[in-house]
This record gives sequence, structure tokens and C-alpha cells, in this order.
Amino acid sequence: MNNNIDNLIINFLQGTLSESGQDDLNNWIIASDKNRALFEKLTSQKWINTELESFYQYNEDKGWDKVVERLALNSSPIAEKNFESPKIGMLLLWKRIAVAASVLLVMGVGSYFLLLNKFERRNEIVKTIKPAKNIEAPIGPKAMITLANGNKLYLDKVSKGALAIQENVKVMKLADGQIVYSSNASNGNQKVVPYNTLTNPRGSADVINMTLSDGTKVWLNADTRLKYPVSFDGSANRVVYLESGEIYFKVTKNPSKPFIVHNGDMSIQVLGTSFNVNAYSGIIYTTLVEGKVKVDIKNTSELQLIPGQQAQFDRWSGALEKQEVDVFPYVAWKEGILAFDNTTLESLMEQVGRLYDYDIEFKDSELKQLHFNGRMEKTATVIELLDIIQKTTNVKFNLKDRRIIIEKTTR
Repeated sequence: MNNNIDNLIINFLQGTLSESGQDDLNNWIIASDKNRALFEKLTSQKWINTELESFYQYNEDKGWDKVVERLALNSSPIAEKNFESPKIGMLLLWKRIAVAASVLLVMGVGSYFLLLNKFERRNEIVKTIKPAKNIEAPIGPKAMITLANGNKLYLDKVSKGALAIQENVKVMKLADGQIVYSSNASNGNQKVVPYNTLTNPRGSADVINMTLSDGTKVWLNADTRLKYPVSFDGSANRVVYLESGEIYFKVTKNPSKPFIVHNGDMSIQVLGTSFNVNAYSGIIYTTLVEGKVKVDIKNTSELQLIPGQQAQFDRWSGALEKQEVDVFPYVAWKEGILAFDNTTLESLMEQVGRLYDYDIEFKDSELKQLHFNGRMEKTATVIELLDIIQKTTNVKFNLKDRRIIIEKTTR
């Protein structure tokens, strides 16, 4: 590699790469399979861990003795020049890359994906995202549907095929695990609409994918509850209730019947669009991917979003604000990706706690404000994930029962 590419990779790993630098690096990566393979190696978790382990275990005294011995045997200027060989220079470069990468890759293998993702929309590079797998999850309740009559369908236990029939609507589980509500006939005279509740519990390893009776698709993150009618026939609007958690919606267009999502005092109205709603905390984040939505707060304030915008509603103060955002970090979870952009350790650990079902305890409150950047596929166990953070920061984790205890340490 030439020095320019060396610096581009290091700046990328440190999060300081400029827009023009990103273009140069991306062009270099896609120029050849060799370049792509080298970049993938330099940003791979396995390689970084190996290099860092070697780096931390290196005996400086023995290393210096070898240098002195070699200089004594080869004291000529030519010998000294040969001593600083390209191989040694490459080794030192890779050490720099390993250390820089360790800062960005606190969340595991993902920098390669991060870079390509930034340019996929610009250069139309096609990349397949691997599904989530091998996530450590506690033994306990799994995703389930609570039917109108109170019966519960545990989705990891039921076989593919028909699960239930309610008011001419068949509930199906497809071969890929997706849940589909299929309406066989209109029931416009129905007076009471039965509702079901889909729950994806805390500690769930899976993103639950379901298709409502109108064709609208929803994806539920861990620790999420959605209440919805088995059919929208006979109603003026298509209304669902996000009781808690996070959902990605891809709404089927129907201009005569708006789709409305309720969460407490907030409602989101759409005709056909894709958007994400995060209602885990006191602030509800609505992020628009495509189309247009209207966010309404109990008929007292409202705003409209266009793609790339996000509404933030503070439940306690009632404030409703809008801002421009990079959409990807807010919707990556749907594809089995954990994404962090300048995320505090407190926020990061909240997500870890939900995903792996652990309570979080900080021994030093200052640690909550540490910031992280990175991407990873949801493939690591919680122990592997915490080990990565622990190796690259002055933070130590202790697991006790279902608690992750976080405290400061020094190397």
C-alpha cells in the first residue's frame, strides 16, 4: 500500500476521514479484489484481536536488546538503512491500524460494512447483509401473539402453516418464520373488531417480521409490544398501537384509509411509506425513510416529515422537534446490524441490556458519557462483545447473575 492509502485507512478507522477521502478509499477498495481483501483483513475483528494481543504482550526490554545486538553486528549506514526494511515499516503500520481499528471496532466486525454502506447509495454497490445468528439469549419467554380470546401463540414453538382463524382472517406462519394475516373475505358489517397483540420480549435474539391484513409489513425489535386489529375491514382508518419498544413500518398505500400509529399522546399518520418509531425512553424518535408522515401530539402540535428527517417528542415536556439525520443508524437493527454513531456508553449498554436481557450497573457515573462509533452484525455473544469494549477502553465489566457491572480500570 502507498502512504496515501495507509493514511486513508487509519483516518477511516479513527472516524476522521473527509468526504473526498472517503471517495478515494472507496475507489481503491472496488478497484480490485486484492484491495478489497486487504481492507477486509485490516478491519476484521480476528486480525485486530490478534495484533492487539501481540502488541500488549510485547516485551520492550527484550525487543530493545535485539535492536542493540543487531546494530552492533551491522553498524554500517547501509546496514542501518536495511534494518528499517519495508517489512518492518509495514509491521509498524499494521500496529497503528490495529490500534486505530480497536477504537472504532468496539462493537465488533463492521467497519468494512460501514464504509461500503456509506457509498452503496452513491455507487450502487450491492452487498448482502447476513442475518442475525448466534446471539446469546436467556432461557425464558419468546416472541408470542396474544389472540383476542386470550390464547397465546409462541412463535418459536408453532409449526409453519395456519395458526388461527379470526373473523375470516387466517394467521399464518411461513417457512421463513414470517407471520402473515390473510383476509379471505370482507367483513364490513363487523361491529366489534378483535385485536391481537404481538410481543417480542426483552432478550429476544430475533427481529420479528409480520404482515398485517392490509399488506403492511412491520418489524419488531426486542422488548416491543404492538396491538393491532386482525382486519381493517369496516373501519375508516387503519389504526395500530405501539405500546412499547421499537418498530419499523412499511405501510401499504391506501389513500382512502390512512394508517395511524398511536403511542400515548402521539400519533403518526401516513398513507403509504416506510418509517421507524423508537419508543423505548422518555423521548420518542420517528425517523422517515421514504414517503411522508404527519406526527401529531394530542391535537396541540404537529409537524410533517420528509425522507431523512426525524421527529423527537419529549413525553414529559411535550416538546416536539424535527431534525435532519442519517437514517441508517436508526433502522439498521431491522437487518440484524447494531449501529452506533457517537453513542454514549450509557445508551449503548441500554441496548445491550435489552438484547441480552441484562440489568446495567455503573460504578462510576462518568463512564456513561464515553462515546463510541461502529457497526456490527448481531453475531457475537454478550461476553465477546464486552471483551471487545474492555480491550479498547479503560472500562471493566463484571457479570453477576443477570447484571453487567461497569467500572473504571487502568492498563
